[in-house]
Amino acid sequence: MENLRKHTLEPKYGYERLYKNLYNPEFYLLAHQLTYAKPGNMSKGIDGRTFVGMSTRRIQCLISRLKDHSYHPLPVRRTYILKKNGKRRSLGIPSSDDKLVYVN
Repeated sequence: MENLRKHTLEPKYGYERLYKNLYNPEFYLLAHQLTYAKPGNMSKGIDGRTFVGMSTRRIQCLISRLKDHSYHPLPVRRTYILKKNGKRRSLGIPSSDDKLVYVN
């Protein structure tokens, strides 16, 4: 991870074979750590799951689905929140698995 971060500072550096990093369980553990504590990330997605049920087994299942190309992001759960002016704003809440994949 640190090596990838260092290369982001080099404007002309070209990444190669980044997809293999999606098979690294440590990426998902780090993504979980980075997203778990943020407010609002405990909201249930369309699948009804949250980060509370996150485990290494669940991460391995996610990696298996990525490897065999059966992983597909779920639609977001749509909800509406009130704004100060009384109008409502649309808010999309992705599933916790989708949050992990997209944090990477």
